[in-house]
Amino acid sequence: MLNSGSCQLAFDPHRGKVIAQSYPLHEWSGTDWVALPTSAQYFAMTHGILTDHTRQRVLGFDRRGPGPVMILTDTAAAAEGFGAGCALGVMPALHAMMHPTPGNALFAIDLGSLAPSAPTFLVLGLGSQSQPLGAGCTLLVAQPLATLFAMAPPSGQVRHAIPIPNDPGLRGVQFVAQGAVWQPSRSLLGSITITAGLRVTIGD
Repeated sequence: MLNSGSCQLAFDPHRGKVIAQSYPLHEWSGTDWVALPTSAQYFAMTHGILTDHTRQRVLGFDRRGPGPVMILTDTAAAAEGFGAGCALGVMPALHAMMHPTPGNALFAIDLGSLAPSAPTFLVLGLGSQSQPLGAGCTLLVAQPLATLFAMAPPSGQVRHAIPIPNDPGLRGVQFVAQGAVWQPSRSLLGSITITAGLRVTIGD
């Protein structure tokens, strides 16, 4: 049962259910109000909900003024680091630019090489692993799909554009990335330094 008092309702086209703005959030099962999983409860802290027919999702917003808009979803877009890099001193690093959502043509992965004008590589794969390379270094990408090559500019920051097609079926798809930089002076392997891994989940 919902707590007494008024609450806002919105229809979620993705779930095919009516959602009640309460704490915790509830959805109508057809016979009763059922609390949504804990993973969705951060959404309940918003102050209003509405149906976004374009995205086929329920949005949460703060009616008190400008602020972030949240999407109620089981497949949140994410880009999270994992594992460890390998270099003498500061490690080169990967950073996701923009959110990995279907239709985001601006999504990219930045490789901070720390090595101006050096050759760099970005390996993309469908899975992760922990394969020792020696000297405490680890290959983190499994099932490789592609290796992207670029010469680092004077800034040392390399951006690899990875536009995501506008296909809702991509929600929940994951891929992983790891970068390598030709930098013998800082290498524990003799020639290259490597980044930690980046696990990307395409979502909302």
